[in-house]
Order: sequence, then C-alpha cells, then structure tokens
Amino acid sequence: VGIGTASPGYPLEVNGRVAISSASAPQLLFFEPGRTYTEAMRLLRYEDKLSLTYGWNANEEALTVVGTGSTAGYVGIGTTSPVQQLHVNGQVLWRKWRK
Repeated sequence: VGIGTASPGYPLEVNGRVAISSASAPQLLFFEPGRTYTEAMRLLRYEDKLSLTYGWNANEEALTVVGTGSTAGYVGIGTTSPVQQLHVNGQVLWRKWRK
C-alpha cells in the first residue's frame, strides 16, 4: 500500500507525515512475525515524555526523552524520570573519555 507514492517499495510506504493519536499514550509497536506484542519494542508518548520500551508487555523502559518543562531534553536510560541531562539507571561502560 502506498500513501503519497504511486510505487511503494514496501508493504506499507508513506511519503509524508504520519500522525498517531490516542486519548491516552499513543504508541507504535514493533514485533516480528510469529511474535506477540508482549515481545515488542514500543515507541510510546505519555505526559511530556517519549519512551522506547522493550520486554514483557513492553513495560521495561529502555530510553526516555523529556519534551517539555524544566527537564526538557533530558535523556533517561533505564528510567522514565531523568533528573540530569543524562541519567543512567544501571552500569555504564566507557571506552574512551574525551573533553
């Protein structure tokens, strides 16, 4: 199916903007054939945050970006409420440190 294109190269190809709306937490699920949404990656917008989640029912927060307010632009890895520009909940491995 092509939207905005006469010759789609994929089963669904959209040329232009796509809007996903919902009264509560609009989301986009990604999962492989034969799998269920419980094994999905999910792109989810709620409150003022955009999160990429994974795992059972896609409830485990992998990456969160805050969009508005005093913490706008803060990024959380393993947390939905980052309190610094980069907030990691877990161990971090640095290969190189450059100033």
